[in-house]
Amino acid sequence: MSDLIGRFLSFDEHLGRGLVKFAYFVSLFYIVVIHLFHLVGHLIHLDIGEFLLVPFKFLLWVLVLRILAEFLMAVLSIDDHLQTASGMQDGFEAGLTPEPGGQPDSPKSAAPIITPAPEAPEDQQSTDDDGDASKDETSPPGA
Repeated sequence: MSDLIGRFLSFDEHLGRGLVKFAYFVSLFYIVVIHLFHLVGHLIHLDIGEFLLVPFKFLLWVLVLRILAEFLMAVLSIDDHLQTASGMQDGFEAGLTPEPGGQPDSPKSAAPIITPAPEAPEDQQSTDDDGDASKDETSPPGA
């Protein structure tokens, strides 16, 4: 008995998955009881429409509960995998593995250098349909 209490009070092992399963079954029991009461209540009051909706509501709640439990289990699994990965001592760090060959930055993987296009001279002026020279496009309107 003291071993069980010691295991519960220490943080050496994760209890998350067991707690998620326990909460899932308690919640499932609660959903079953509540929907049985709703089913009987609608039967007594002769609410046929609501009586027929109770099984669909029950299935919806069970589905939502299961998805939530699976999500929590996946998060706990990710946490476990990240903790075991960070504890490894063979160069595996932060989920990245070194490239084979020893050089992680090879010239093949370097991004190409892109140079900007030369700018057009500012003193060029455009002409209108009448052949008149218009103002430079960079000057403010009305100047």
